[in-house]
Amino acid sequence: MDRVRRRRQHLRPRPGLPHRHPAPRPAEPLPPPAELRCLFHRLHPTVGLPPAPLPLQRLLGRPPHPDGLRRRRPERDVPGPLRLRDPAVSGGAPVVWINGPYGCGKSTVSRHVAELLPDALVVDPEDVGHMLWRQLPDHLREEEFELEPAWAPLTRVLVEQCARTYGRPLVVPMTIVRMPVFERIVGALRRDGTDVRHFTLLADASTIRARLRRRMAERRESADAWGELSWEGRQLDRCLDALAGPAFGTHLWTADKAPREVARELLAHL
Repeated sequence: MDRVRRRRQHLRPRPGLPHRHPAPRPAEPLPPPAELRCLFHRLHPTVGLPPAPLPLQRLLGRPPHPDGLRRRRPERDVPGPLRLRDPAVSGGAPVVWINGPYGCGKSTVSRHVAELLPDALVVDPEDVGHMLWRQLPDHLREEEFELEPAWAPLTRVLVEQCARTYGRPLVVPMTIVRMPVFERIVGALRRDGTDVRHFTLLADASTIRARLRRRMAERRESADAWGELSWEGRQLDRCLDALAGPAFGTHLWTADKAPREVARELLAHL
């Protein structure tokens, strides 16, 4: 015990020798405001950061922004993924739903609309249907996507999430003939606040049948007993009768018109 006590006493500082800390280093001078401003912008890209403190703003040589928010840099200087905007901030973007009978040119017109509409995305619900059919055995598959119980809610969620996530105009080419299915998708989107602009492409039956035959020739498919594609051609009369109603407006006549012309006419209604 005496040895431990003597060791502890040896470690204790003597009262006659005060502790001395090293002298503080002199502060280095700050760089000029111009260099400091460049350094600040390099370290903090302006993609929506909170406002800089007032002393720092004065040090940078500029007055504080009047609304308390830092101004963004031009959009061309921001990387591509950062250009996606929140619709709640940017005001939202419309969903252009292009309806019409099979063979009326929805897919072709949609591509032209997407080219003419800045930052537009094409969302095809047919891909949702094919994805769903790959998950189901043959005996559970319906004849068409509209009859699949899971297709309508999956399509609605896809369109809604794309509209909210990316904040860009969406172009949706899809035939919907049955009004209950139309209400479960388009009606539900509108009730939830999505800006859906619905258009129906129409043409006379002979024009559409001629387009279907050209498509059949391009696919090198043989004609059925009706002289047209085995499924799309048989749905033509039913689709024309249903889609001509006022519930499926706005109607655009596409016979004897180029797809680019139809796309420009559609955009004139937006």
